[in-house]
Amino acid sequence: MATATPPRKRRARCRDTIIAKQFRHNRIKDKLSQAQIAALMGVSRQQVQKYENGEDRIAASTLADISERLGWDILAILGLDQSPSTCKQPRRT
Repeated sequence: MATATPPRKRRARCRDTIIAKQFRHNRIKDKLSQAQIAALMGVSRQQVQKYENGEDRIAASTLADISERLGWDILAILGLDQSPSTCKQPRRT
């Protein structure tokens, strides 16, 4: 019987890292705990920790919902308020 191959760990992209850092920054700025954010999002505190560490991605709809509820600037969280972009686009060959 063949053993299942474990899934490969996905490397966080530049944009994923920006989102994770901005998400955490906003939470701390608003003096909210991971447990409080988790309750608002309907996820566990551990899941919020994974979002902030960049281990898991936050769904766009979830990010939009929580940003709207807390008055966060979604463009800042996405890193789109920075000019020029801190994420370099990959070269196309």
